Amino acid sequence: MSAHTAAERKQEEIRAAREAAMTSKRDYSSVWGSTYSRYQNELILAYLPSAQSTVLDCGCGVGVLLKDLVTRCSCVHGLDISEKSLELIECSHPALRSLVVGDAEQMPYKGGVFDAVVLRGTLHHLADLAGGMQEFKRVLKPGGVLVVAEPCSDFPIIFWGRKLLSKRREKSFDTRELRSLFLTTGFWLIGERRFGYIGYAVTYLLRRSLADLGRPAWLWRNVIRLLIGVDEMVGRIPAMTRLNVGMIMVGVARE
Repeated sequence: MSAHTAAERKQEEIRAAREAAMTSKRDYSSVWGSTYSRYQNELILAYLPSAQSTVLDCGCGVGVLLKDLVTRCSCVHGLDISEKSLELIECSHPALRSLVVGDAEQMPYKGGVFDAVVLRGTLHHLADLAGGMQEFKRVLKPGGVLVVAEPCSDFPIIFWGRKLLSKRREKSFDTRELRSLFLTTGFWLIGERRFGYIGYAVTYLLRRSLADLGRPAWLWRNVIRLLIGVDEMVGRIPAMTRLNVGMIMVGVARE
């Protein structure tokens, strides 16, 4: 890819991120966002090191993960390519040390400064996946943890469903591809977690309709929690395991 083409791609990425910021803010502020999305956050947080860790939320967007991350770690940084997204973040917690506009493929940080780097739906936006992984490893301390949460399309129905429903044709990963990416870029795999089955699909597709329904919010919140419980049960059924729409993969930087 030429330098000119790469620069054009970055400008387009920034424009798309700005346009998506308001939509993301609305979605994640909804009853769906405050319930199922926070459930996903808890799955991610379970893999982080100690509470004294210095953590980077890479591609933090409008702060969907940040608001829970700051309650778990004492030193949190956020980076996103969209200045507009960062402007929409509402977080005054003392653990949040900085929000920086920057490119995940060329981050403005010194090497070896973070105990953990977390990407919640960020990796599939990168043009150079291997280069991005090397950049994450660069800013991690030796033995630092990389936590990646991404769309997963192991099952053909899920794969083609994404193709039909995604307006921007965003990339998703199958398990083998994501594992290989970790292993070939200098990480040991230490954890995997599948999530998002029937409950996720239903609540995500209906998230805006639920927001329009308004009160009583407690009713819709409890319905979503019930569906989360259904997802947990479905994920334990061997024949259903790979019907998930999301995956969390965790690696440790090799020295």
